[in-house]
Amino acid sequence: MSTTRKWRSLAAAAAAAMFALMAGPAGAEPGDPPQLPFRGSVTGVDSPMAPPDGCFDGAMWRYHSEGPGTFGRLGTVWFEIDHCSAMTSPTAGYFADGTISITAANGDQIFMDEWGTFELDDILPLSYVDLHWEITGGTGRFSGAEGEGTAAPISDLVAGTTTADFTGWITYDASDVAIK
Repeated sequence: MSTTRKWRSLAAAAAAAMFALMAGPAGAEPGDPPQLPFRGSVTGVDSPMAPPDGCFDGAMWRYHSEGPGTFGRLGTVWFEIDHCSAMTSPTAGYFADGTISITAANGDQIFMDEWGTFELDDILPLSYVDLHWEITGGTGRFSGAEGEGTAAPISDLVAGTTTADFTGWITYDASDVAIK
């Protein structure tokens, strides 16, 4: 293959890659907001376990935690999480039917569904969590937001606190939201 042909082939491949990046994620329509990285950290104070009212069959308790944090695109936030939990062994379990709300200092909110599993440390009073979340909407600039991701919370069962780092993506269209 001649040098000219190689350069043309390389240029065509680069152009195709640029077009794919500009087109956005698979299934995205032209004009859809882009998928943006969404990361944050929170530390919540866990409430005492509550009866599993309104939970799935087999749930043993309802979990609640809330506290401050920081998220990209939001800044300082207030975080609340609720879900139903059940044990699958003496040291492991799962949770589902969960919700998360993240409120920015200006009052804009993001709402999520969440579910996952947890494992109790057999030496330390810790619970290691594998949490999955999906954004289901919001208010203000996050009205109609979508996204998904994971978190890896660690609960200190003696202190009654949970710390979590979230990572994933979000889409939202703030173009029609008035700037305050």
